[in-house]
Formats: sequence, C-alpha cells, structure tokens
Amino acid sequence: MPLLNRLCGLETELAILAEPGRFSGPAWRRTAFQRLVGQLSHWTPWATSCQAKEGVFLANGGAITFEGERVAAGAGLIELATPECRGPRQLLLYQRAMERLVRSAAEPLGLTLIKNDRDAVGAVYGGQENYEARIGGPVSLWAWRLGLCWLIPAILVCWACVLITLLFLLTYYLLSGVLVAASRLFSPRGSAQLARWCWGDDLAEGLSSGLVMPRWLETLLVRLSTVYTAPLAAAIWLLAHATLFRRTRRLLTPFLISRVILAGVGMVDRNGRFLLADKAPAVNCLLGFSSFLGSRPVFGIGHLFKAACVESFSSWREFTSLFHPLQRLQLAIGDSNMSEPAEFVKVGATMLVLDAIEAGYFDDAPRFAAPIDALRLYVSDASLHAAARDTRGRLWRALEVQQYYLAGCQRFVSEQTGPVSDEVEEVLSAWEDALHSLQMLAEDSSDDATLIGTLDWPTKRYLLEQVGEASRWEVKKKIDIRYHELSERGYYETIREAGLTPRLVDDESVEQATRWPPHGTPAARRGRTIREFTGGNIRVLAGWKQVLLRSRNAKRRIRLDEAHGSVAFSRPRVRPRRPD
Repeated sequence: MPLLNRLCGLETELAILAEPGRFSGPAWRRTAFQRLVGQLSHWTPWATSCQAKEGVFLANGGAITFEGERVAAGAGLIELATPECRGPRQLLLYQRAMERLVRSAAEPLGLTLIKNDRDAVGAVYGGQENYEARIGGPVSLWAWRLGLCWLIPAILVCWACVLITLLFLLTYYLLSGVLVAASRLFSPRGSAQLARWCWGDDLAEGLSSGLVMPRWLETLLVRLSTVYTAPLAAAIWLLAHATLFRRTRRLLTPFLISRVILAGVGMVDRNGRFLLADKAPAVNCLLGFSSFLGSRPVFGIGHLFKAACVESFSSWREFTSLFHPLQRLQLAIGDSNMSEPAEFVKVGATMLVLDAIEAGYFDDAPRFAAPIDALRLYVSDASLHAAARDTRGRLWRALEVQQYYLAGCQRFVSEQTGPVSDEVEEVLSAWEDALHSLQMLAEDSSDDATLIGTLDWPTKRYLLEQVGEASRWEVKKKIDIRYHELSERGYYETIREAGLTPRLVDDESVEQATRWPPHGTPAARRGRTIREFTGGNIRVLAGWKQVLLRSRNAKRRIRLDEAHGSVAFSRPRVRPRRPD
C-alpha cells in the first residue's frame, strides 16, 4: 500500500462566544448551534445526522454536531469533524474548509468560535485525531474478536437497563402530570413552579430550548447511566488493553508524548507558567474513554463503547463492524492547531510513523517507565532541555526522541522498493526543518525567528512576551485564548493576514473543499448522496457508515463501508414496505 494513504480525520471541538444580548437562557448554546446550522444552508446542502449526536452532515462529507451531554446545565460545544481523507495535505485542506464554513455561518449571528482546548476556568475539550490502523497480528485479532463475543451478554444487560430507564421516565411523567394537574385545581399559584421543577422549562412553558427535563433529573440519569454502563466499559477497556493495537500503541507512545514540541499550541496555566501544550497537561492515562470516569487518555476508545452499546441498539451491523481487522485508532492527546505547517507535520509525521510501525520498524524504540510523567515533564519545559528516563536507564530529551523517529522514517522511506510520493518527501522535509529550528532554539533561547508563525507554541509565547512577565494573569490568558479565535480579531488570524505565516493550502482549494468531498473515500459517496437528494421529496439521514433515504412509501439504506463505487442518483432502488 502506498505511504500516507490510510483513511484519517480530525474532530475539533469549538467553544462558543456570543455578542451581548444576542442569546439568552441556560440553553443558549444549543439555540446558537441550531441557528448556525440554519445559516449553513446558504453555503452548502446538508442532511440531518442519524448518529447519536444532534447535528448535520454536509455535502463535502464532513459533519457539524452539538456536544451537549448536559444541556440543562448550560454546557455545549460545537464539534467539527472532517470528512474521511487520505494524506495529511488533504486532511489539512478539509480542516480549513470546515473552519471556513462555520466561521461564515457564525459571523452574521454575532457568534465567535474559538478553536482551543481549554477555557479560562480549566475545562478541557479540543481536538482528536483518527487514523485507520490494523488491530495487530493474527493472535491479537482473533483474541479481540473472541472478546467481543464474550461482551454480548453485558451489552444485552445494558440494553435492558436502558429500556427500564425509559419505562421509569414514562411512569415518572405520567405521575408528575397527575400531580401538576391536581396542583392547578387546588393551588394555581404554585402549579407553574411545580411544573418547572417536575418537567423543565420546555414542557412547563411550551418552549423549545432543549431543556426537556429539569437539571436534577438529568443529573440523576447521567449518574445512573454511568453506574450501569461501568461494567461494560471496564470489560471493553480490559479487552482493548490486552488486544487492540498493542504493538502500535507501545511503539507510538514515545513519539506522541514527545510530539508536543512540534504540535503543542502553548498555554498559560493558573500559576502564570507557560506550557508547550494546551490539552496534554490534562492527560492522565494511556488508554481511556475520553472524560468517562474522569479519564483523559492518549489513546481514546470511547468510539468502541458507542459502537458496542449505543449504535448497535439500532443496527447490529454496527457491532459486527468491530470484527474487521482495520479499526479506528483515536488519539486524544493532540492540540487544536492554528498553524498550517504545525498541523501538516503533526498529521504527516504520525501517519508516516504508523506506516513504519506496521512495516516492522521501531522495535527498539525507547520505552518510558512512566510515560505520563515524561509527557508532563516535556510540556513544562520550553527550554527543551528536560530529559525523561526510559526503562534501560537512558535519559531522552523530547528533541532526541523526535530525531530518533525521524531517522527511522527516513530509513524506512529510503528502503521502499516502489516510487514514493512527493507528499512523503514534503513531510520528511518539514519535519526535519522543524526539528532543526527547535534544536537551534534549545541552544539559544532567543533564536526563535524561524518558528514564529510556523509552530504554534513559539508564536503564542512571542505574543505573550510582548506584554511582559509582570502582566496580570487575566491579560496573558486573554492573549492565550484570543490566539485561537476563528475571526478577523483572532490573534493568529491577524498574523496570517499580515503574511507572517506559511500557507500550505490556497483559498481557492479551501473554497472548493467546502462544497465537494474528497475522492476515493466513504465521504465521496456520502457527499454526493446528500447533494443529489437534499431539498427534494426524499428525506436524507446521514451517518459515518450509512446514508438513509426515506420517502412516504419507500426507503433505502446506502452503506458507505462497502466499495466506494458510484450511486445511480436518478431514482433510488426502493424496498416496498410490507403491508400492515
């Protein structure tokens, strides 16, 4: 298989800032998201998502969803998910296209979207990377499949708990309805307050803000679901830890924890210290579910839980898809980059290291006894001199770890028997140039001219230095956060408009990518179907693995994980419904 040719994608959570007076109420973020989606129809066709999250899929194959698990508590983020791409440059192009779309839709609404990973009070969110990768050798693959079969009873128990919860909710609303009706007869003044307490604002006052239940009930259900899904989550974690990407995770971990010197965006912490990365300081484990039970992992497996327990509830085929030897390797450690060169190197180097690992390279990679401690050590040292000890007793600086992987990838590429694409050479060249500049910075802390505008953390540090060390924390944090604004007032955007940052994708290509999906991927079929059928008499529901076409008398399911062939759009084949 050609190098840098695996499916890949980025998920990026954006914080929402609204102009004063534009939105109000505890669920204003959800209202803002709904209006933003309405604005998107001016730029591109879209179809309602059939995934668990509220959102839409666009004609370019990407998705925009609302991350609002605690709507009644006022939480909410907007998540951009690129279409499935092949190669780092294509992925960078579609990431910028998705950002352009939401920025264009947000500005008329008085909304500003912030592409960072942590807010001023310390809440962590941000970006995730997804790469198609092999589970492992035959033994690991069949152990994984056998373990999935053993999970089936636990999945059925979870489904039973969900049905019991739904029955409880139905009974609760029936009994509370009787109680509120009786209250209106005997105490009309207190009935409105009782209705809000029992039902939430929407049902009590006829609103549509998303507050479909009171906060106390939402909190109870969230905690209850955590209790009855915990055994299944634990079983999935143990199975993944023992079988899933074992060799890949072991050999990739040193690369990822040292990658912060290339891909970190920088952060001012509560003590006023400058750290190289925004999200990495919150990482507390190697393998986890990304916020479930307080985990902040390097490798995320939350999507496995969704496929096994949530998505399989509506289609058992979602569960059987986990038996395929190629699965999604999700990295939850990376920051949300503003710099195009930094994002290109981050994705390109990671894909190249994955190619080399699957080809049998890097078996002698360093292994750190405490990789999370090594990560925190590297993140806290802007001088790039900090060294972490591996299991053999050798001390490694982050630069040395990256140079080890770069040299291994250069050797891997040079030993290829077939032709190598120009993109591979571009990745190696950009990676080498960035490490050379960082080496010069490590030798002379003032020699950062070549890094400003190229890598994010040196650029942000330069902006912070302009206000001086004695500046208040609030001033520094404002610079920290406004660096990430997707608006003409954003600090990185100002630097880019001044021509001080290298551009890897041009505006014309980005504009085209807002409309059309990448060729040769599942996104191509999804995007073409959305563009062809949206706006007619057929309702389109889109997802990552399928698109559903429904009319009054027929329906059709288009699987996207099958061959990426063409679809006859003139008239869909329909399967008549059976008569009642």
